[in-house]
Amino acid sequence: MVNKITHIRKRDGSTVLFDENRIESAISKAFAAVKKEGDYKKLKEMVVKQLNATFRGSVPSVEDIQDVVEKVLITVSDPEVAKTYIVYRKEHQDIRNLHESLMNVGNVMDGYLEQADWRVQENSNVNYSVAGMMLHAAGSVINV
Repeated sequence: MVNKITHIRKRDGSTVLFDENRIESAISKAFAAVKKEGDYKKLKEMVVKQLNATFRGSVPSVEDIQDVVEKVLITVSDPEVAKTYIVYRKEHQDIRNLHESLMNVGNVMDGYLEQADWRVQENSNVNYSVAGMMLHAAGSVINV
């Protein structure tokens, strides 16, 4: 099968070469997680065929590719394998979201310490202090 997709868009927005072997690897890991065997190459080819049909002339994202893998697994493989793949995706999305939240807390703290955040100067109820920083961080995180 001739692959028409040459590049993909990563989550950070960068574009990299498309490596269909990564699809096969992800599928094989889903099967291994439930201790089953499958025709990984055939499933990978089905995914690539669907990607070529869907994203003709455009660059799919990692999420787009994972969505197609998910659909193929749901329709033609063991339901337990599909569920494992879906749960794995969800857990890693949660990890990415948590990491992003932690990074935001770091930025809030830096903004307070450098007094770069306008709310530090505008809050007449709390002085610039450790207690003020704690209130500022708590309020900022709650608003996220």
